[in-house]
Amino acid sequence: MRHTIIFTLLLGILFWYFDYVSIYEQPLLSFHPAEQADRASITLNYYQNGMNFWNPEVHNLSDETNNVIAEFTGMHYLTAVLFKYFGVQEGIFRMMGFLPFVLGLLALFKFVLQFTKDDLLSFAIPILLWSSPIIARWAFEFLPSIPALGFALLGFYAMGRYYQKARIIWLYWSCLWWLLAVLLDIFSLVSFGVVFIAFLLEITGVIRLKAAPAIGRKERLFLGWKAVIPIVLTTILLSVWGMMATFHLQKYMIIHLAILPILALTALGRYLNSHHPQILASWWLKILIVALVATGARYGYQSMKMRYAPTQPSAVSPILFDTSEVRAFLSKLNINKDTKVVSIPDETMNASLYLMNVKGWTKANIAPLDAEQITKLSNEGADYLIITDAEYLNNDLLKPAFQKPIANYRHQIFVFDLTE
Repeated sequence: MRHTIIFTLLLGILFWYFDYVSIYEQPLLSFHPAEQADRASITLNYYQNGMNFWNPEVHNLSDETNNVIAEFTGMHYLTAVLFKYFGVQEGIFRMMGFLPFVLGLLALFKFVLQFTKDDLLSFAIPILLWSSPIIARWAFEFLPSIPALGFALLGFYAMGRYYQKARIIWLYWSCLWWLLAVLLDIFSLVSFGVVFIAFLLEITGVIRLKAAPAIGRKERLFLGWKAVIPIVLTTILLSVWGMMATFHLQKYMIIHLAILPILALTALGRYLNSHHPQILASWWLKILIVALVATGARYGYQSMKMRYAPTQPSAVSPILFDTSEVRAFLSKLNINKDTKVVSIPDETMNASLYLMNVKGWTKANIAPLDAEQITKLSNEGADYLIITDAEYLNNDLLKPAFQKPIANYRHQIFVFDLTE
């Protein structure tokens, strides 16, 4: 219990050091606007449109049904439930993604402690994970990879308990956590695959995990037959390879590769504890570990400062981040959540539409970008054209769509009537 309290205090210090408090209510879409907007849009539509879990919607109308196919939307739905009680707040988005990650860090702390029996390593390894630039930047944003990583870490903890206690319930718990991780982010199979391969090798008799409980009849039934497992494993590996080729390994999709050095460090700590305890207990190693953690935390802090610097470019017009004022301006024009608009020059599917909280289309839906395409969208139901970059007002191909100006907001948002 004492170790858990100390580690929780360390997490609180790191939360403060990374200045997450100051960004709690900052707009979600400053970075990764396309990915965050899609998920924020699903959540806001749950909240506004009847809380039908089986009918996730987005603001973009590129699909006639207005529905969307996405990862498991349980986190989005729970966020919408919180909106019902506390109102729509950007901070709730952030906390819903962050809390599973924190639970995962606590689980990782216990996992490392139970395997290495070393207090310092159990503190250091989770902090090093959080301090890595990618995770430090995205841990407090509304992206599924971070909570998925948290659930994966919970899966490792449960598997560690099964390894030590030989109780089947812990195996079931680990599979449940990994199921949630994979539902949120398919690349969580990276962590699940490590353990799956270990079980496969043990079941087929290639290895015998030392001190691990033998795989009994119930576990065999749960994991599958020997003949099926290699096929399933091959299918998983090919699927992951295919997705990697499709998505070009974007940074937020390879967060789960951080599992590999974490496991390597834990295995090294266990080896030193079993074979060279004098090295693990030496002062020079402890000083080295503390220096490494301090350097990692400093690097993570600098990464956060760069990420949220005012000079960082934004994929959507910064004026849209004044969401309450912009929505109030649009409301005076009778433009509300059910109004259909064309938003230019947003190249994402939902970012500007979500920020304005209107339905419609964006530049991503228009090719080529000209007045003829705007007219086609008007025939499909678009009532207004909204321009959020004044330079587009000089676009000769669009000028025929600017015949009916209505109003502007601070000469940065321009609204045109498209109705006949």
